[in-house]
Amino acid sequence: MSVSLWVGLAVVWIIAWVPGAAAIARGWLPPWLRGRVLSPRMWGFGSVMMGPGFTVGMLPMMMTDRHWTADAETPVWIAAVCLSLSGLGLMVWAQRSARAAWPSWIRKH
Repeated sequence: MSVSLWVGLAVVWIIAWVPGAAAIARGWLPPWLRGRVLSPRMWGFGSVMMGPGFTVGMLPMMMTDRHWTADAETPVWIAAVCLSLSGLGLMVWAQRSARAAWPSWIRKH
């Protein structure tokens, strides 16, 4: 197992979990997201879900000494994509819709 893969995994976990855990526990968001996100906790759960998704996706690369076969990698990759896309979906769902951001003269009353 390569040290660079472990470092990459640690960076992914820090990027995904620190803001996600802060959003879940305190409702805190990074400053660049505060204007767009309506539900910080939902955004946090999405961010926290993406960390394991990326981790599961990196498992076949990290376990090269265990002789993974193509048949064993397919369910792992499907699980990784499902976790990552589910987390991304929650993060998008938590954001303000484009319609709410339109000027009042464009919106139908």
